Amino acid sequence: MMRIRKPTARVPKSDADLTRALIHHLHLVNDAIREIQNGSERYVKVLAAVLRVLVHKGGSNKPLLFVLATKARFRPLVHLRCPEKGAYSEPLKKHLKKVAFVSTRLRGIRLTNAQVIAKAAQQEGLAHEDAFYDEDYAALAVGSPFDDSTPADWPPPVARILIPLGTHVVRAGSDLLVHKGIKHAHRLFQAPSGRLMGQAAGATAPRYNGPGAPVA
Repeated sequence: MMRIRKPTARVPKSDADLTRALIHHLHLVNDAIREIQNGSERYVKVLAAVLRVLVHKGGSNKPLLFVLATKARFRPLVHLRCPEKGAYSEPLKKHLKKVAFVSTRLRGIRLTNAQVIAKAAQQEGLAHEDAFYDEDYAALAVGSPFDDSTPADWPPPVARILIPLGTHVVRAGSDLLVHKGIKHAHRLFQAPSGRLMGQAAGATAPRYNGPGAPVA
């Protein structure tokens, strides 16, 4: 008679375990941004996948940054600048809901910041590789960043959205760590120049300064 194996018991992670995981993922975001800025297109996959772990709520995924922020009663913010408002801040959750891409070729196609993260992670991700693109994501991504790009095309469209998002997430994550008592958390994610890695100067690829770019 075949024995039915009972499901493996799930052991909850401690707050210290989750905090350590957050630090590791923030380092991965920094590493991916640096590699993309230095011309390595394959790290767009890494950046999308890690951002999904940190901030995207969908399916069984519970976004690590927001889980820890809720426990700590902390509201993650992004820090922005625009000609009309100057420097200002807004909740990260609100920023993720903002439209990041509107197709100029296909009517009615638009993607929010959160949707770009989710679709890039799902369709170009590290866990699996879809055989087809969703039409809305294809309008943004097809032809780049995963085909050959000329220097004038760099950074590619998906990366132009993910790089500033990644820098916002690193800043919000390090703010959370400071709130949790890790006083020098911001130093963990700084480039030698003293600026956040996502804002590093002197990279081979030009730094993105378009809409949604973080405040230096």
